[in-house]
Parts: sequence; C-alpha cells; structure tokens
Amino acid sequence: MSMEYIAFDVETPNHLNNKICSIGITTIDEDGSLQSKNYLINPECEFDKVNISITGIYPEMVSSAATFPQVWEEIAPLFRERIVVAHNALFDLNVLHKTLEDYQLTMPAVNYICTMKLAQEVLPQVDNYKLPTLCSYYSIPLRHHDSGSDSKACASLLLKLLPLGISIQHAIKSFDPYATNTEHEHTNKYHTVLSETTQALNEMNLILQAISCDGILTENELSTLIRWMNANISLKGNFPYDRIYNKLSEVVQDGIITPEEHADLINLFQAVCNPVEAIKRPCECIELSGKNICLSGDFDHGSKEFVSSLLEEKGATMQKSITKKTNILVVGGQGSSAWSSGTYGTKIKKALELQSKGIEIQIIREAEFFGAIGV
Repeated sequence: MSMEYIAFDVETPNHLNNKICSIGITTIDEDGSLQSKNYLINPECEFDKVNISITGIYPEMVSSAATFPQVWEEIAPLFRERIVVAHNALFDLNVLHKTLEDYQLTMPAVNYICTMKLAQEVLPQVDNYKLPTLCSYYSIPLRHHDSGSDSKACASLLLKLLPLGISIQHAIKSFDPYATNTEHEHTNKYHTVLSETTQALNEMNLILQAISCDGILTENELSTLIRWMNANISLKGNFPYDRIYNKLSEVVQDGIITPEEHADLINLFQAVCNPVEAIKRPCECIELSGKNICLSGDFDHGSKEFVSSLLEEKGATMQKSITKKTNILVVGGQGSSAWSSGTYGTKIKKALELQSKGIEIQIIREAEFFGAIGV
C-alpha cells in the first residue's frame, strides 16, 4: 500500500447534524496497519431523544468532555496530510464542515474515498451497501453507531475493497466546501445564500438520513419526524415535503404501521435523501438524436464542456437547466461538493418534482448512460 489514509465517523447529538458528540479516527499506514482512537465530545447544544437512542450517548456522558475545537487541534493534521475515508462520506464531511463553521474554524479541502460508493462499484452481488451489511459480508467486527468501531470497520472495509481492481485515482474525490460558495478577490464567484425554504428542506433531509440509516423506524423516530413536519407545515407546496407529508398521513391514519408500510417509509426516506442511488439502470439503448439533455455534477468522462460537445455530436440538444422539455438528466459519477443537499442538487430536485407531476424525465447516472449510448 503506497498511501496513508484516515478513516473517520461522526455521531451527532440532534437532528440538525451541525454538531458532533463523538468522532472516531482510524489511521491506515502504508503497510496496512490500523490505529484507532475514539473521542467523546461536548457539543455544547441540546440532544434529541432519537439521537440518544441511536448512539447511546447521553448529555451527562459528555458534559465534562473536550469541546470540538480542542479535539480538532489534535486531529486536523491528519485530515490535511492523508486521504480521508468514510462510509457515505458526504454526510460525515458535511457534518464536520458545519461543526467547524459553527466554531469559526476553517475546513481544509480534502481528498476522500467513500467506501459506500466504492462497494457499489465492485460488489454488485450484495443486498445493499449499508456499513453493517458490508461488514457482515466480510466478517468485520462492528458496533454500529459507535464512532470508534465505525471508523475502524470503514478502514478494514477499504482494505478489502481496494484489491478488487478499481483505480485508486478513480476512487479519490475532492471535497472543498469553499470552492463555490466563498467570495474570491480575483474571481466572479460569490457567496450563495440558501433561502429559508431550502435550508428547511435540507434540515428535513438530514432528519430523514438520521432515522433511516439503520433501516429501522422506531416509534420515537416517527413521532419526532411527525412533530417536525407539523411544525414546518408552511413548507406545504414544496417537493419533497409534500411527498413525505402525504405518505406519513396515509400510513398513520389508522394508527397501525404494518411491516409493508414500515418498509415503504424507509425506502421513501432513503430515496428522498439520496435519489441518485435510487436511480434504476436503463434496460435498453438510448438514441440521442433530438433529445434534450441536461447535466448535473462532475463527470468521470471529463469536464461538462467536453461531455456536452460529445453529446451534441451525437445529435443531442444540451440544456443548462431542467425544464418540462428536458428528456434526460445525466448525473455525473463524481457528484459535486456544491450540491445543496450533499447527495444531490437543484437540477435533480427539479427533475424529481416534475416526475411527481407526471412529466417524463429520465434521470440516469453517468456510467449507465454512457453504457446505454455505446460510449
């Protein structure tokens, strides 16, 4: 092994996911040896019962623990010097970024590998790509939602996945939270202020991530979500709030949640949080002539300009934004650190909203799309 890595996992005290109450760090040296350390952290904020039930961390357990700036002083060099590894990495990286911002500390730009994404590429045979499922597949010890155990399991999983033939250059992505939302003296890029509605919808997504990540929806989690939905009823008329609200109203109407309804809710929550992963592989070839195509995210095949030129040569008409006339939205394999919700951006949200209204827009991931057009 010719690189050094740091695998990490965070646990959060409440649904806002902008503070950390525990962080696990596992270093992977060039010889493949692992060293792990777990930090309990005083987040200096309120705890939600749902998060306590998930993590087992109570406020009194961390009341005298170090605050995050104290811990960050110790671990920051590892993030600057090594390849960062996490499972569903954009979630952990965004929580880390928000925590640092709250303390007016700067998040360094990092190169990272997401073991969930990596497993999706090299393990088509597994049922799903949750950390417990993959650890069970490889017999990796795991105490899920213990950040130290999660980080060590993530590191062990990386060592299992890397020899399976994927290019390390392909696996490594970049996360720079200031690349597109910080004002620069010599550029025309300016800070983008999210509307209150967008911020609230992002908060809803974070809640859905927290309660659906283990595939189990408890009574407390459901009650917390319903209270939040009712407290934010002003979001009615916005996608995907309406979709979640209507489904919840339908399910709880009779006071009984059947196993089928439980599964439907979990699937819906996970699809809303990460719609790109819910995209189905197209079953037939795609003819581009006369099709209106829009691009989202960053592409493995090259820049958006290059991809646009390639598709225009095949007869496609390129669109800069999603409209009712859009036929296909292609989602880049590298995603984007600029996506407002972490796992997707406004183009995907708009396409999903139009789909919900019966407008036929295909959303296709880059790998499947280029396979379907024979490139």
